Amino acid sequence: MSTQAPRRFQPSLTAFDALLTDGRSRGVEGWRRGALEFLWFGIKEARACLFAGMVFTAVLLVPRAGVFGVPRYDLLLVAALVAALIYLNFFTHHALGDARWYLAAIALGLYAGTTVAFRPLDRERGIPLLLGFVLIGFFVWLAENVSTFWGLWRYPNQLGTWSAVHVSKWSSWSLLVIMTFTIVANLKHIKARIHVPD
Repeated sequence: MSTQAPRRFQPSLTAFDALLTDGRSRGVEGWRRGALEFLWFGIKEARACLFAGMVFTAVLLVPRAGVFGVPRYDLLLVAALVAALIYLNFFTHHALGDARWYLAAIALGLYAGTTVAFRPLDRERGIPLLLGFVLIGFFVWLAENVSTFWGLWRYPNQLGTWSAVHVSKWSSWSLLVIMTFTIVANLKHIKARIHVPD
């Protein structure tokens, strides 16, 4: 089973990826540069979301027996254990107590020195990975508030009148992002060891 795109789409996808990763200077400055970087970053994020959706679809299609030859990575094993505990906490925090802040402290220890490099247009930028987790969690929480305000869905406490989604959801979303990141990081290491014939 091939993971490559069908041959008729390969030239256009390759050209699109080359355009997105082109590092040449654009000579645009001021607010126009900011707007252009924001647009390119949005396009890259949409492409990344498409990739993540395909990854999760691929995970669902893997046989229950799994794939042999999975390498051992101790740090990734600890990260996977933390991700599993975060997932478990989502379901058990009402009955067993909320361990969210303990798990966040462990994640802080795991990812404290890690930075993420990204290129919105032609200059490489970087932020601490933990800040990225917190920012993504914040924007998901913000989108959740906008969505409930406009009535796309409501929580039980919002049926009579709208109220903001509790700020504790922000940390829950941030932990969910950590869990998702860990899953994708583990899958990338597995993918590097698997040979897929053409």
